[in-house]
Amino acid sequence: VCFEKGHGINVHGSTEKGIEADAAKLKKINPDLKVIYYWNTFLDYPMYDAHEVYAQHSEWWLRKLDGSLDMENMMEAGMQGQIVIMKGWPGFNWTEKEIKGIPHEDLLQKARDNITYPLACFLVAAQPYSYFCYSWGWL
Repeated sequence: VCFEKGHGINVHGSTEKGIEADAAKLKKINPDLKVIYYWNTFLDYPMYDAHEVYAQHSEWWLRKLDGSLDMENMMEAGMQGQIVIMKGWPGFNWTEKEIKGIPHEDLLQKARDNITYPLACFLVAAQPYSYFCYSWGWL
């Protein structure tokens, strides 16, 4: 089982606490169940307890010496045959309260209208084994 970011945050206050609570419930039902937990360190979300610690350690961020994002490492990883996934957003995401009441078809159209820039950024750095993930969250 893999729990996604934001899991249980409304009930437990953070992603980590939500995952821990629900993983414990599932393990009672099936002790052999394996729980996968990952934390994307390229993207920082405030829904994690670890966010505050991560925010205080810029040395952990994937940056070049001049402080800019390190796209060259992404390109190098792709050239070495490693899988690289670049995530792009359409200018809004699932955590924004303002989009909760907007019909899915309207969000889909906005996402289609806004794909050019994120896709262009991906294509600049894309190498073999590079993939583009474009969404406003899970549906």
